[in-house]
Amino acid sequence: MSKAKTEKPRKSTYKQPVLKHLGALNGKWAVKGSIKDEPDTKIKGWESYEWMKGDFFMIMRWKIVTKKKKQKDTSRGMMIVGLEDGKKICSGMSYDNNGNKATYQVSLQKGILGIKGSSYKFEGALSKDRRRIDGVWKQKADNGKWVYWYNEQLKRVKK
Repeated sequence: MSKAKTEKPRKSTYKQPVLKHLGALNGKWAVKGSIKDEPDTKIKGWESYEWMKGDFFMIMRWKIVTKKKKQKDTSRGMMIVGLEDGKKICSGMSYDNNGNKATYQVSLQKGILGIKGSSYKFEGALSKDRRRIDGVWKQKADNGKWVYWYNEQLKRVKK
């Protein structure tokens, strides 16, 4: 019988600037959003960001409720974000309660949070006091161009 090989723990990648910047998101955020051409549609919920023990990965969780007149849709999910091996970019894999999964590139550089996948992308500005993010979600149209989806504002409620 062979003994199981145990790997030595890796050194934390948290010290990599591209991953370390994501620490500014750590905590819980209240989310609200609006769609320009649909004033009856309201978007509310929360997002949270926390380091997984070891500081190799950041876990993002969310619950977003979209209300339009008497209709209500709830999205719950999580994304695990980490530094790609041998590269200076972060990627995340997201999973939601509707069975969707997607890969995103995630960055927070010069106060701009970027989350970009093959079908959706977000770009938002982090306030200087790190208590607010104002941004826009876009989705990819059939012609391959990015088009406006909705505005989103995040306000830190807990660090």
